[in-house]
Amino acid sequence: MYICSIKYCKSSFCEVKIAVDIEKPLKAKSKAELVKTAVEIYTSLVVDAKYSLRPRELEFFVGCVLAYHDGIDLTSRQFLDYMMKKCEFSQDIRQIYNFRNILVKKSWLRSNGDTLKLPALFTKDIDKLIVSVVVES
Repeated sequence: MYICSIKYCKSSFCEVKIAVDIEKPLKAKSKAELVKTAVEIYTSLVVDAKYSLRPRELEFFVGCVLAYHDGIDLTSRQFLDYMMKKCEFSQDIRQIYNFRNILVKKSWLRSNGDTLKLPALFTKDIDKLIVSVVVES
């Protein structure tokens, strides 16, 4: 079982951050479910609607996170094979490239020349994933 805990921080008027921990763990049956839940929470609280992921894009992003944690370079041929087998994307490699480009445009993946990077939140230990959100009042 995997746990995603949420830390909710509220900023006071004097710019001092007051941490209000809602340490109620969210339980997930798999790593994929944990990542999906974390993305949905993060999206609903922080991300502008135009950068939100559609269901199939979310599935692709979860696959990217899982591949990263399995030690697979997101620009490699091994990544393409991983997405086609484990994440059940079609055998059409163009579809994978299209989703990758969509995630770059929506800033869910960062392209740095020959490399692709995930947001820092998703590069940490996936078994102890913590979504931290700062809400300013």
